[in-house]
Amino acid sequence: MNQVFSRLGSKNWLFHVTLMCFLLGALLAANLNTQGSMRQQLGLPAGSGRVPWLVEALKEQRDTNEKLKATIAELRAKNEEYEQELSQRSRESSSLNKELQEVKFLLGLTPARGPGVIVTLDDNKSKRVGDIDSDLYIVHDFDLRNVVNELWAAGAEAISINDHRIVARTAIRCVGPNAMINGEPTAAPFVIKAIGNPADLEGALNIPNGVVDLMRVGIKVKIERGQFIEVPAFTGATTVKYAKPVPLKQEGTN
Repeated sequence: MNQVFSRLGSKNWLFHVTLMCFLLGALLAANLNTQGSMRQQLGLPAGSGRVPWLVEALKEQRDTNEKLKATIAELRAKNEEYEQELSQRSRESSSLNKELQEVKFLLGLTPARGPGVIVTLDDNKSKRVGDIDSDLYIVHDFDLRNVVNELWAAGAEAISINDHRIVARTAIRCVGPNAMINGEPTAAPFVIKAIGNPADLEGALNIPNGVVDLMRVGIKVKIERGQFIEVPAFTGATTVKYAKPVPLKQEGTN
């Protein structure tokens, strides 16, 4: 009887050992499946090692991160270089545009505003046309030129006659009863606007026995000061056909 119980006890022990081995095998299989799944997700080859492949994956990830950091630093450096270049070009463009506007202003291609004088010349209609000296009572082209020249000499910076800007190529001449200014006819009264120092301009025009003083013998002359005189831009042709700029001589050449 004791032998029977002894055999049963030994079989019970064997059953427990077998069950534990089965559980350990199941855990080992699950672990292997988990490692295989992780290798597949990371794109790593299958192997028998457990820790080395993870270390290698981390190393590759670190290398990739370092390369990305280097690329980002390089792109940032290029971006700063481009920004500096654009800033430099912007400053150069601003400087060139400023010079261009100054040149256009000096050429009379832009409107101007400032203090100055307004001179009005008109025919003296109170005199008889049949008088021997009737030409003295009519405004002529040379009267306009004389006033303009006197204003330039007194420091005028911008001049117009009946809203025609006077520039270097402006021609003032008589055609019948009218005056041609910049190729366009205009008639009396002639309103001459000049921008500059009002005192200097008016003083130059009112010199005793000067240009305007002699005009007053026949035609009507009126001079006024102004603080906000506007002179329009030149609207005539600005192209040239025959004149060419002379090349600048380099240093050391004759």
